[in-house]
Amino acid sequence: MKTRVVFCGLLLCFAVAAGTADGADRGIKIRNVLGEDLQLPDYHALVIGVNRYKHWRSLRQAREDAQNVASLLRSRYGFKAVTTLYDEQASLEGIIRELRVLTRKLTPNDSLLIYFAGHGYYDKLMKKGYWIPSEGREEAGGMPAINDWLQNSNLKEYTDAMKARHVLVVSDSCFSGAMLRGGRIDIETKQNTWYRRAISQPTRWCVASGDLETVPDQSIFAKKFLQTLQYPRQSVFAASDLAGWIKGDVAAYSGRRPVFGPMNTASGSELGEFIFLVHDDKPAARTPAPAPVAKSMLGPVLSAPKPKVTQPAPKAARVRYGGLEVKSPVDAVIQINGGKGYSLAAGKTLRWEKMSVGTHAIQATSGVRSWTGVARVFEGRTATMKAFPDEERRLAEEARQRALAEKAAAAAEARKQGDLERLLKEQASTWEQQTKEPEPEKKKRRPRVH
Repeated sequence: MKTRVVFCGLLLCFAVAAGTADGADRGIKIRNVLGEDLQLPDYHALVIGVNRYKHWRSLRQAREDAQNVASLLRSRYGFKAVTTLYDEQASLEGIIRELRVLTRKLTPNDSLLIYFAGHGYYDKLMKKGYWIPSEGREEAGGMPAINDWLQNSNLKEYTDAMKARHVLVVSDSCFSGAMLRGGRIDIETKQNTWYRRAISQPTRWCVASGDLETVPDQSIFAKKFLQTLQYPRQSVFAASDLAGWIKGDVAAYSGRRPVFGPMNTASGSELGEFIFLVHDDKPAARTPAPAPVAKSMLGPVLSAPKPKVTQPAPKAARVRYGGLEVKSPVDAVIQINGGKGYSLAAGKTLRWEKMSVGTHAIQATSGVRSWTGVARVFEGRTATMKAFPDEERRLAEEARQRALAEKAAAAAEARKQGDLERLLKEQASTWEQQTKEPEPEKKKRRPRVH
């Protein structure tokens, strides 16, 4: 019994020492930037991801991206509470209910991050953007069903009414830049004093995957956003830092540049910004070694035999493959994921029979023109990408116009030939009449008289 008690005590000491060292390490890294006297906010998040829609085309990646974001915010950034709404939970009623709960309970010592991945819509007539909830219809009575959707201005009203010190909206949906009407800012070099000021001042900020444009289902923005959260460059960084780090990569791979900046609300300050605090600078798989414990603290300890642990041989991951085809209407050089360039003649097709499953960035260059796209390869299926689609449409239109012109020319030539044939026939008939000899008159015979 004594052996068990002492052994358990040893493990407890290890755990306490490890936790103290880890907590102190995290505190030092954050305090070196922000200082000891600064009161840090409590972090909350509302994460929304919708794959399954009742009336809109279903998505494949939005929910998974949202789940990964929620997991990272809990594990690496120490968020106090993370509320999630997935698929049917993300109805208009469900989203508004959570926004009202957060508006009611958040205090000036709280920071809130709202993440949305799903369909979006921009009404050109009214110049307003919307998030599409899971049950929202596309049309009602022949018009857009705007009453089924969450308007961006309504979201701004909720964030403006919140007492939270910071609110950051991260929107990975079509036309999400409609929330940014107050201008955007670029990344800048920031000193520690800047982060102290930014975390102390209130702010209402937005980071959007695109401006007034559509964004793809397989989101490069979400991939880079998650990658930056998982492997941050600093232990303390701002929303503008994060957006600045990813905007170049997203633009290079997708041709769309993310936008970011303060929302035009009354609650924000130009001096404030949402600050991320990394609670663990090491990858999640690594565990810090326990601090050494002095033998004098424990007294004589009976050592327990160390069990032999046999590590199973790691199983080789099965690599899955599909096919990829790239076509171009003009001569071009094709690169896959920034690798070797392949020459492609106009109208021809490049084929890869064995391409790993996943997302691949495709870049085509033809003279001074360039085109980028993203191909999603599935196992056992061949994905087809058409480079320079605008050029293909232009060439098709030129071919159509040529065909119409040729048809009109042929019709005109036929009419001209018909007119010529009729004229020749008329001339021949006239000539025949003019050259024909007159028939001799027949003598009239008088009747005989009896």
